[in-house]
Amino acid sequence: METSTFDIEIPLEIKVVTNSAKIFENSDIFSNVLETAHYNDEFNVLLCVGDFYKVQFGESQEGYILTAFCMDSSRTPIEVYLDTNAITKAESSLYLLNGSQFILIDNIYLPAQTRIKLLNGFNETSQYTKASISLNGEVFTYYVPTANIDPDGNSTRTIVALMLIVTSVTIFLILYSFFKGKKVN
Repeated sequence: METSTFDIEIPLEIKVVTNSAKIFENSDIFSNVLETAHYNDEFNVLLCVGDFYKVQFGESQEGYILTAFCMDSSRTPIEVYLDTNAITKAESSLYLLNGSQFILIDNIYLPAQTRIKLLNGFNETSQYTKASISLNGEVFTYYVPTANIDPDGNSTRTIVALMLIVTSVTIFLILYSFFKGKKVN
């Protein structure tokens, strides 16, 4: 196996692990789409460029496919268990962050009730939340719409509501015992 400038092993062959994946003319998601690969399609890897594998397809064509959509086909898939801390409330699209733009991944959807791992905490005012997701025995990191996430544990609103209830009951009991102790003549 070859290695990249970062000493990361580049696989000789990869297979697609999503429903479909675009093969681009250049290592840029805004370049022309040459072909669409499908789940379990395999390709010879020529090079790794950033987040893309340069692959050979067809008889002699070359193009670029996102590494996030592929896995080394020579490796035996292992069972992946994420230490999850949230669940999706509804079917959710996934997004990649390109600079400051969120780009929809049009071929992967998370069903409702999918367990995910929130990576940077949960801020309900953010439009998207970074999360790790286990798909087809691999772990991927994408952005999920925050409105579709239900984090584990108690929310701040729940804690504040409980504190208000406890405070109200405490004040009521104090006032009740104070007035009960006074006798009317």
